[in-house]
Amino acid sequence: MSAIRQSECFSTEVVQWPRGVTPSSKLSNPTIIRFRDIGATDWCGCTSTCERESCDNAFTEIYCTSRNCRVGSKCGNRLVDFGGIELRKGCAGYGVVATTFIPEGAIVGEYTGVLTTHDFEKDDERTSDYALGLATTDVKGRKVYIDAKTQGGLTWFINHSCDADTGFFEMQYRRQTRVAVIGLRDIPVGKEITVDYNDIWFECVCKSPECRNPAKPTQPEVIEIE
Repeated sequence: MSAIRQSECFSTEVVQWPRGVTPSSKLSNPTIIRFRDIGATDWCGCTSTCERESCDNAFTEIYCTSRNCRVGSKCGNRLVDFGGIELRKGCAGYGVVATTFIPEGAIVGEYTGVLTTHDFEKDDERTSDYALGLATTDVKGRKVYIDAKTQGGLTWFINHSCDADTGFFEMQYRRQTRVAVIGLRDIPVGKEITVDYNDIWFECVCKSPECRNPAKPTQPEVIEIE
């Protein structure tokens, strides 16, 4: 993950998945971390379509499944990739660009990786730039992270901006806790999709008026001529 770049910097060519990152559309839970069961939910009440702005499940930060929503693939509150996003390569690296209009409130995709109870905040040195801490603890009261250091989906490549157009939102269903990337405003075709990492540990180049840690301007090297 890195700071925002301008959309015009990105090529329109199809980009191959980079080496070193294993594609993963689902959370991996190798150590069988368990969350508390939030209990059964009623059907959301949606009929022909299910939109997040009118879905009872979405109002309570619950994502829809075939067990609490009847509209299937027409549901907008399921944790599936929006479909209108592509991985592109720009002048400063990879990023994610909208290829169709994405409305405010739409689920852009799920932030996937490996569930772990390793406490990254206690590390003497930063060991992962892709660890996302959850607010929900496991059944033993331990803090849980999604570590996407070596695997993830398209959301792995979404870059940072202090004035981002998407955000990370924790959602649940029964014992499952997952993180959705959701639009904070309408995203037009061709725009780079960004998210706020919150923990700004790097010099940011988003150039937003809200930038919290702007990169220091580089000074030109002065060569003295004898």
